[in-house]
Amino acid sequence: MNGVLTGFAIVGSIITAGYIVARIGFLGEQGERVLSRTAFNLAFPAFMFSTLATSHLAELVRPDVLVVVIASLTVMAIFILVSALARWGVQRALIGALASSYVNAANLGLPIATYVLGSADIIPPVLLFQLVFVAPLTLAVLDVCTGTGGGLWGRVLRPLRNPVVVASLAGVVVSATGLGAHLPDPVLEPFHLVGQATVPLMLLAFGMSLRGNGRPFTGGDTAGILTAVALKAVVAPTVAALVALFVFHLSGPEVLAPVLCSALPTAQNVYVYSQRYPQATVLARDTVFLTLLVSVPVLVVLSVVLAVRPG
Repeated sequence: MNGVLTGFAIVGSIITAGYIVARIGFLGEQGERVLSRTAFNLAFPAFMFSTLATSHLAELVRPDVLVVVIASLTVMAIFILVSALARWGVQRALIGALASSYVNAANLGLPIATYVLGSADIIPPVLLFQLVFVAPLTLAVLDVCTGTGGGLWGRVLRPLRNPVVVASLAGVVVSATGLGAHLPDPVLEPFHLVGQATVPLMLLAFGMSLRGNGRPFTGGDTAGILTAVALKAVVAPTVAALVALFVFHLSGPEVLAPVLCSALPTAQNVYVYSQRYPQATVLARDTVFLTLLVSVPVLVVLSVVLAVRPG
C-alpha cells in the first residue's frame, strides 16, 4: 500500500508544480505547448530509441505480460467499437482507445511494482509492448487517416515524419540486429540523457494544462471520457484477472502483478500524443486526470484483496 501512495505522491507533486508554474505565468502563455511539443518531438523519441535499442524483444512472450497485452487490446477494441457506433470520428476513437488501455508503466508502474509486488520485472516488457507496438501503430494509423494533401503515397508515408514512429522503428532495428549491445557510450548516452527528461516534461505539461480548464468535463466529450475511464479503471483489470485465472491458470502474486499493471492510470504520454490530434485533446486530458484519481482506491483495494506482499 505504501508503494501505491508513494508512486502517486511523486506524480502528484510534479503535476502540482506544473499547475503552479502555469498559474504564476512563469513560462508564459505558450509554456505548456512548448513543453508538450518538446516531450513529443524530442525527449520521448530519445527515450524510446535508447530503451528499445538496448532491450530484448523476446521479453514480451511471458504469461503475466501476455495477460496485460490481452486486457489492453480488449479495452482498445471495445472503445473503438463504441466510437464507431456513436460516430465519434477517427481521432477520438484512436486517442480514446489509447486512453482506455495505455498504462502508466514508467513513472507509476515502476515504484508500485517495486514496493507492492516486490519486483518490477513485469514493467519493462509492458513498457516495451507499448513503445514498440501500441503507440507507433496507433499514431501511424492516425497520421494516415488524418493526413491532408500529398496524394495517397503522401498520406501513407506521413507516419515516417512522426518522431515517435521513427524512433521506435530505429530502436527495433538496432535491437533486432544486436547492435544495441555494442553501441559506444558517446553514441547512446546522449539519447539516454535527453530521454530522461520525458517523464518530468510530460507531468509538468499535464499540470500546466489543468490551469484554467482543468476541471473534468468542462471541455465537453462527457460520453467519451466516461467510457474511457470505465474501461481503464474497471474493465481492464477485470479482463486481466479473468484471463490470468482461466486462460493462463495463474495464482497468487502471479495474478496480482498483471492485474495491478492493468489497473494503472492512463499514462501522460496519451495527453502529449493528443496535442497532435486536437479533436481528442480534452478526451485525453480528462481521462488521464480522472483515472489518476480513480486508480488510487482501485490499486489499494486490489492490493489488499488479491494477494499479500511476496517474500
